[in-house]
Amino acid sequence: MDESTPWRNLGVIGLRFVDLVVRYAITFVVTLTAVEASLPADMRSMEDWPGLFVLIGVPSILISFAYGLASTRAGAAFRGRLAGLLFLPLWFLPS
Repeated sequence: MDESTPWRNLGVIGLRFVDLVVRYAITFVVTLTAVEASLPADMRSMEDWPGLFVLIGVPSILISFAYGLASTRAGAAFRGRLAGLLFLPLWFLPS
């Protein structure tokens, strides 16, 4: 391995993973709170949040972490491809 690979320092990788999880969780909670607030009272269902996080959040975090480690791209090229990959866990949702 050369020094340009992220595997040279596992502490940095761990910190980046924690940062990714915290940012994703905050985004997930804010988004679902906004969705819940916009729904009529009879359609709100707070008990679905953990299931949604397991079905959508965990795969999204793992996909983005693996792509971040494997990618050599930066900037818009990296973010554009990552945004496309984050839609993969949503394939099972009905259209």
